[in-house]
Amino acid sequence: MSIWQEIVGKFVRPTVHPSRTVDFQLVAFDDDDSDFSGSSIDSVEPIAGLAVVIEYGNAKGEKATRLITCRRLDVHGELRYISAFCHSREALRKFRVDRISEVFDHQSGESLGNAFSFFEKFSPDGIERSPMGFGLSVKRRADLMALLNALVFVARCDQEYHPLERSVLDKLLTRFWLRLELSGEPDEAAILRLADRLAPDAETFWVSIQRLAADQRLAKILLEGAKEVIAADGMMTKEEFYWGSKLDQFFRENAGN
Repeated sequence: MSIWQEIVGKFVRPTVHPSRTVDFQLVAFDDDDSDFSGSSIDSVEPIAGLAVVIEYGNAKGEKATRLITCRRLDVHGELRYISAFCHSREALRKFRVDRISEVFDHQSGESLGNAFSFFEKFSPDGIERSPMGFGLSVKRRADLMALLNALVFVARCDQEYHPLERSVLDKLLTRFWLRLELSGEPDEAAILRLADRLAPDAETFWVSIQRLAADQRLAKILLEGAKEVIAADGMMTKEEFYWGSKLDQFFRENAGN
């Protein structure tokens, strides 16, 4: 059985701030979103892995709260959709941006503003115009997002994101900048704030490690980082042992490819 076959269907559910009431029962609410079961992603999108709480309304005007992990921002004509893993449905869904009334941080419960202004920052043009590009080229920002998503998946696999695990990410940013010989210095605070909002699903994790495996420098940073994340809090859970061993297996099987 391949590593991909083993991770299908697995995801990391972020902790929701108690001030947000997330409807996991789907009581009397027909969200009429478009399913896209079987769809896949083949690149690390700017929004991939981002977890947020949204207040969403269906065509009848009924509203419900959803905890989602985003995959990508799609444009169909004049409409924009967020392709995401819905933790209420436990399935892949599409959400029309114009039906999202507000976006909330899943950790603090604070409002992140209206949907249009929030998600615009993650469009390719929005990334280029905003500080969220972190001064990186499109390629290097995708590499950084792949690294963050892969390591946050490992950090959250036991359903806990420990402060010591977060501190490992801080150190890895400097390693990423130095080994790739990038100009300037990383904006650690801004990048870690973005990492705090990540809760990648299995496919985002898989696509991320495949991207990193294509560059020996990135692969080495990932493997070093995964080991440091697992060891950070002085405990190794069965989930951490499992995913750590799967990463080692993947890179052993793909060495030299």
